[in-house]
Amino acid sequence: MSAAVFDTHAVVKRLKAAGFTEQQAEAHAETLAEAITGQLATKTDLIETGLRIETRMTKLEGDITTRTTKLEGDMTLLKWMLGFNLAFTVGILVKLLAS
Repeated sequence: MSAAVFDTHAVVKRLKAAGFTEQQAEAHAETLAEAITGQLATKTDLIETGLRIETRMTKLEGDITTRTTKLEGDMTLLKWMLGFNLAFTVGILVKLLAS
C-alpha cells in the first residue's frame, strides 16, 4: 500500500466543474494517481534504504579503523627509523670530529 492516498473522486469532481467531460476527468485523475503513487516511497522502501545505509556505514567504519591502525603502525616504524638514523648520524659526526 502506498504511503499517501490520492483522492481521484475529488479530482474528477474538480475537473468536471472546470468543464471536462466525465470520461476526460476520470482519465486525467487516473493518470495523475498513477504518476503520483508511482513516485512515492513506501515504509518498506525507506526501511530497506536505511538498512543499506547502515550496512555501508558499518563497512566504512571498519575500513577507517583498519586504515587508522595501519597508519599508526607505519608512524611507529618511522619514529624508530628516525631515531636510529639520528643516532647513526650523531655517531658519525662524533667520529669525524674526534679525528
